[in-house]
Amino acid sequence: MSVFTGRNQRKITKNVPDLAIDRSKNMTLDQNVGFKLLSIAIKVFIALLSIGFIYYEIFHNKDLAEIQIFALEMLAGPLDLVLLGTVLIMMPVNWTLESAKWKFLIGKIEHISLFRALRAVFSGTSVSVFTPNRIGDFGARVLYLDNSDRIAAVFITIVGSISQLVITILLGFLGMSLYTISHYPEMIEPVLAYLLFGVLALATFLTLVSYFNVSIITNWGKRLFKLFGLSRNQPIFSRLKRYVEVFSLYTSRELSISLGYSLLRYCVFSLQFYLLLVLFDVDIQILHALGLISITFFVMAVIPTIALTEIGVRGSVALFFLGLASENSIGIVTATFTLWIINLALPALIGSILVFGTNIFNAKR
Repeated sequence: MSVFTGRNQRKITKNVPDLAIDRSKNMTLDQNVGFKLLSIAIKVFIALLSIGFIYYEIFHNKDLAEIQIFALEMLAGPLDLVLLGTVLIMMPVNWTLESAKWKFLIGKIEHISLFRALRAVFSGTSVSVFTPNRIGDFGARVLYLDNSDRIAAVFITIVGSISQLVITILLGFLGMSLYTISHYPEMIEPVLAYLLFGVLALATFLTLVSYFNVSIITNWGKRLFKLFGLSRNQPIFSRLKRYVEVFSLYTSRELSISLGYSLLRYCVFSLQFYLLLVLFDVDIQILHALGLISITFFVMAVIPTIALTEIGVRGSVALFFLGLASENSIGIVTATFTLWIINLALPALIGSILVFGTNIFNAKR
């Protein structure tokens, strides 16, 4: 015979759901604590890795001692300090333009402030310095979004990256044609000159057509889904379809605005490079220098690089092209190294601190 009868048994039965609810709350709290600890660990890992790679790039540079001595010799007068200060001031202008572009593009799925976009861009830079071809930038920026699908946001970030690449390619083509025709006229037959212009004009046209028809990626994606047998009724199809349709979100006018932001930013960091060449006594006329700089940026953009060798690649490419017009090799290398420090290393260090303000697991899937 049970000792629990009548009123006592009803009281115990009533308390069973309450115990289950308490147990569920404890499990939820434990999960939240676990996610917070994991989030902190990821942020610390990103910060340490970013700082470590920047330290490695700077202090394991075989030309560092020579660059330091040369730079100190060049920074002797007030005008030199003014030039360096101008380049430093242009750094936040450069990244503010990039932030404004990203804010504009990401506005399709979530409205954020320019300051929040700037924090996202700096954090993205901190991850990009140690990832091949800076692909980590795409994923790190979207950590600042609260109410949007972050995978879709990654694809939107890629759209902005494409617009910057288009500007780099177009001005690279222009620099190649102008430099070749103006400096080697006696070596180029008129027929070859017309052929060169024709090829570059066609490449320019195809680049612009491809950019303003970026929505074709959506159609290609859907065809790939069908090729791999993904049915419209499958949940995975609807998710993938939504992601690739990001490339169809933007009108020609909106793509033109993104291109305009990219052009302004390109002008800023090209001028920064030229001012550093002047500072380090690389004697090249401004139009000549900007043409060679455009070719240098073009080659840097199309050559796949791993972060560990990026400074070496940048220095070698800049020295190859700018060396055609100046024998001041150490000045060219120092200007390239300084530009990397100001435009990438410094923002990455700032971003390695700002990354602690991200919400890694606080987003809607």
